[in-house]
Formats: sequence, C-alpha cells, structure tokens
Amino acid sequence: MQTKKKFLIFTLLLGSASVFSAVPESNRQRDRTIDQARSIEHDRTRDQKQERIYDKAEEKRISQLRKKDADIEVTRQLRERLMSENQLSTQAKNIQINTDQDAILLEGPVANREEKVRIENLARSMAGKKKVYNRLTY
Repeated sequence: MQTKKKFLIFTLLLGSASVFSAVPESNRQRDRTIDQARSIEHDRTRDQKQERIYDKAEEKRISQLRKKDADIEVTRQLRERLMSENQLSTQAKNIQINTDQDAILLEGPVANREEKVRIENLARSMAGKKKVYNRLTY
C-alpha cells in the first residue's frame, strides 16, 4: 500500500509539473522569432566589424601608396637637380638615392670630397624634415 501511495504521489507531481511547464505554441513561435532576430543582428554586427577592418586596411594601403608617391617624387626631383649640375662628374650623377618616409640615403662613389658635400647639400635643401644619410665614397 505504501508503494502505491508513493507511486500515485509521484505520478501526480510529474503530471502537474508537465502541465505547468507546457508553453503555448504562440510563445514558442515568438521565442523562435526573437532568436532569429538576434541571430540576424549578430550577423550584421559581425559583417560591420569585418567592413571596418577592411576599410582600415584599405586606408592604410592608400596612405602607404601616397607616402611612396611622395618618396618617389623627392627622389625624382633630387635626381633631376643632380643631372642639371654641370660641375658634377658622371660618376656622381649616377649615385643611388633611396628615399624612405623619414630619410634620404645617398650611396655610391663620387670623384672627390667637394662632390660629396655638394650632393649632400642638395639633398638637405630638398629633404625638408627628412634626415639625410650620406654614404658617398671618394
């Protein structure tokens, strides 16, 4: 008899728990809709983050290209001035000029000390805020 009572009580508790835990279909549908909306919003947020990362990378690439263009222009102008100097030797006119964002590097052989100093002064006059590294040899 005790076992029957326990079984009956257990069955009633289990049945009442399932009745109270049952959720109407409309609530389940609403929950699914909310979950879908959250998923879509999560996807949008992820896409926006990826776009921002792409935009930053693109800006950096464009900025580097502009800097390279500016460096190329400084190199071109300096080479042009060297070629227009009649007192410089052919050897001095063919030195290497490497321009980076904040420096101009002069390398190669020249005929004498005067040419070395003259080329360095030309580079310094065009350098602006850039540093000039003179590695010319004579």
